Amino acid sequence: MRADELIGKISQKFCAHSKFYIYEPYSAAGAVWTKVLTRRRGSLMRRIAFQKQVSGFTLIEVMIVVAIIGILAAIALPSYSDYVLRGRLPEGTSGLDTMRMDLERYYQDNRTYASTAAATSPCASTRSLQYFDISCPTLTNSEYAAQAVGKGPVAGFTYTINFRNERYTTAAGPGYSTCSTNSNGWMMRKGQSC
Repeated sequence: MRADELIGKISQKFCAHSKFYIYEPYSAAGAVWTKVLTRRRGSLMRRIAFQKQVSGFTLIEVMIVVAIIGILAAIALPSYSDYVLRGRLPEGTSGLDTMRMDLERYYQDNRTYASTAAATSPCASTRSLQYFDISCPTLTNSEYAAQAVGKGPVAGFTYTINFRNERYTTAAGPGYSTCSTNSNGWMMRKGQSC
């Protein structure tokens, strides 16, 4: 006997009783199922019949996923922001190294760091980079001090270098240290000591 014939006989038998309603059989993944519902709405049979059809996510499952994403974002976002900031800081220090080399070449040619009537010092005007402005607050015939002052996302950072190649961090952002005692004191990481 085929499953369709069996369900047809069951349908006839249940339809004879007034308590039950039989819905037409349907096929799910090759198996034939019959939904049997009683007149009473809260019956066990109805709950069992509809429980097999429900698919999707429950609210608690969605909330667990949201909580996990929130925790990961709380950890990853500050780390990523610090990573991006650290990637922008070398622009200032490399700009100072370039300025120092230009000033030393100028000194070899002119025997002075300051501008002369015949030549203009490389540090006579401010150099503007994407995240730093390079200038020379001290510029004399025999010495100089160049500084890189941060702007935009690196505002608050100030690096300096002088004619002795002494490097200092005179101002730094939150979590970064300043260093004005060590001659190699460019602070490039949070928590770095002088």
